[in-house]
Amino acid sequence: MHVTTILDPTGIPSVESTALATRPRTLQGLRLGCLHNSKPGGEILLRRTAEILNEKFGLREVVWRQKQLPTTPAPFLRQFATECDVVIAALAN
Repeated sequence: MHVTTILDPTGIPSVESTALATRPRTLQGLRLGCLHNSKPGGEILLRRTAEILNEKFGLREVVWRQKQLPTTPAPFLRQFATECDVVIAALAN
């Protein structure tokens, strides 16, 4: 006799409450972090966005980091966060 097992893929969602970071009133004089996830086109988007923000706000510095692969976590995020006041990320293809 053949037995068929049916699995239920639904689970009990786990929800953690996390406070959002406060937003600065302006970007003037801040250190902007640009995080590229290594997908094609992301670098173009980030560079242009950083240029526009620098022209508009006079950034102190632009810090660049790139993930090795789009699908893997970035091991440098904690260090990156200490080097920047705000961060933008590009997800492109």
